[in-house]
Amino acid sequence: MGDPTSFTIHELTGDGRTLDLQGRCLPYKGYQLKGKMRAEFTWYPGNAVASVQMLGAKEEPSTVKGTWKDRFIRSTDDNGFPVTNTGIALLNGQQLADAEAVINAMDSFRLAGQLLEVTWDGTVRRGIMSDFTQNWLRHEVVEWEVTFDWVSRGENEQPITFAKPVDSTSFAGQLKTLVDNLTALAAPAFELADQYSSLINGYIAQITSASDQLTDLATDVSDIAFTAQETARRALAAAQSVQSNANDIRELVESTPAASVIKTDSPTDLTLGDLLSVDVFTRAVKVAARALVALASTEADTLRSSIDQTNLLDSFLARSPTDLRQVSQLYYGTPDEWRTLLQYNQFNSSKLSVGQLVLVPKIEQPDRGV
Repeated sequence: MGDPTSFTIHELTGDGRTLDLQGRCLPYKGYQLKGKMRAEFTWYPGNAVASVQMLGAKEEPSTVKGTWKDRFIRSTDDNGFPVTNTGIALLNGQQLADAEAVINAMDSFRLAGQLLEVTWDGTVRRGIMSDFTQNWLRHEVVEWEVTFDWVSRGENEQPITFAKPVDSTSFAGQLKTLVDNLTALAAPAFELADQYSSLINGYIAQITSASDQLTDLATDVSDIAFTAQETARRALAAAQSVQSNANDIRELVESTPAASVIKTDSPTDLTLGDLLSVDVFTRAVKVAARALVALASTEADTLRSSIDQTNLLDSFLARSPTDLRQVSQLYYGTPDEWRTLLQYNQFNSSKLSVGQLVLVPKIEQPDRGV
């Protein structure tokens, strides 16, 4: 920044007043602008590398100070003769009479408590005036110091919106009811064919596991065990697992002939009553599975709105036992980023079980040469 020519404080809310300081009314040179990146670090047992959740940039408070003297601000001398004032303090374009008037104007900004835009030549910050100190040396000389807490670097403000809070307790309760309904249907009067029974029970086991995870999550949330983002990510993993496995049940029921549902030595031994029983059973299973899909997909949409999607590349749902190295190879072209996936998802192991969801973040691809 070159030689400062103007220090301006403008109210973005409230009365919209402007205080403009120039010449000998300017703050002393030395306007510190400091920023930091906010983050939360989590160290998991057995992991030598911490998991970090980036929370965004923040502008640190700034303090400026100066001295105002009547002899530089007043436009007349003690005898009432006009003089050229070298300390300019304009409130809404009108020159203030003396140091006391400037002090009162500055303090009125603090008392109003409005959102301010502060400009010192090429720098712009927005925030509030949090502290103002006046130290009178004589009745015509006052030292002053003001501190601003910043909310932005001057970007145009966007309306603040909040995603619907993640209600894991409600979701877990509704899901458990639907899972119980499906589980009851999985035990019909007839015996299911071995392969069919194995598949449908496997899908139900994954849905039950996700339901249990949500129940545990709801308990943990009540104990403030997770951040909102972590809660949303874990709940989304459970919701997508339920949605995927419920869809698999529906597709299995729709694609399996009735004669293949019942365990029998010969399909020709099946009676019309048997086939009607299968039809009633499969219809009920489809209704139950569709209800799970509808609940899980609706909740997943809500949860996605609660998660910062800026750095998310994709989500991967394990369809068979696998490893994060394979997921890294699939999305990044190398198995070496498996630790990135481990830390981002806050897993304790690189091994993935069926139905486990992996959120895949965007990363800067390294230059691997030709």
